[in-house]
Amino acid sequence: DVELVTAIGYQGNRSLALGGYNSSWAAQSTIEYKALSSSGDTLDFGDPAFGASIEKASCGSDSRAVFMGGSDTEAGGSYTGTNNIEYLTIANTGNGTEFGDLLVAGKALAAGSGNGVRGLFVGGRTTSGNVDQIEYLTVATPGDAQDAGDLTRTISTFAANANVAPGRMICPMSFDSAYDNKDFNYVAIMSTDDAADFGDASVDTAFIVTIGLSESRNVWAWGREGSGGHALHMEYVNPSTLSDTTDFGDLQTTASNGAGKHTNGTRGEAWSGHADFNDDVQYITIASTGDATNAGTIGNGQR
Repeated sequence: DVELVTAIGYQGNRSLALGGYNSSWAAQSTIEYKALSSSGDTLDFGDPAFGASIEKASCGSDSRAVFMGGSDTEAGGSYTGTNNIEYLTIANTGNGTEFGDLLVAGKALAAGSGNGVRGLFVGGRTTSGNVDQIEYLTVATPGDAQDAGDLTRTISTFAANANVAPGRMICPMSFDSAYDNKDFNYVAIMSTDDAADFGDASVDTAFIVTIGLSESRNVWAWGREGSGGHALHMEYVNPSTLSDTTDFGDLQTTASNGAGKHTNGTRGEAWSGHADFNDDVQYITIASTGDATNAGTIGNGQR
């Protein structure tokens, strides 16, 4: 998934999703795309540079999508984390191209963020446990990631958001060893500062999906609400103001651990979800609260 929006300079109207699970829990070597102004189904874009993969993070600009980390398949169906970074030219369908490597090898279930110039790769899980590191790269220049400070604690399985104004990455801190976290972190994207506390969600959350980004509103779909299972609930914050979340509305079907950050500043979408391996595409209008509307399907099932 990638954040791409004409309204704030680093997002556009085409959005992409790379890899993911299918209904047999097998990793996929596909890339899907669609226009965010359309309610049609997703279409085939090309193939990843490193083959089948799951649990990748992303950042991007108005011309390039960058996918980081995640897990690659091995013989026998097991998974191992990777430090691979690849990129796609958004305007042209085609295959991924190698970009560079992450600092911390073997990270999956991390989060991607950015402002169109700098991309961030945040937290994640390795074979040694969850990490608190923030790494950065320059989207326009292939190369290895660099160190950019730390989160307030180690974490994985979460979704980071970003906006050009006020230039912040905002992270729901999601799953560590339990589904009982409400806290958010934030950091200035162009800095190498450590993250700080932003506010809290109304419920315990994990497997969160970013469903809409604008200059004044970040909207999340809660993937899982504590021990209550996969959720339909959405909440939002104003990224300029440290605060707790506010109710937005409900999804039609759960987007838990699906593909998010599909947004053009006006409309936001969530693609699929693993609770029931649905292939739904759902959208919201970011500026007005309300329930999501179904709009097409994503190929190859759950992402």
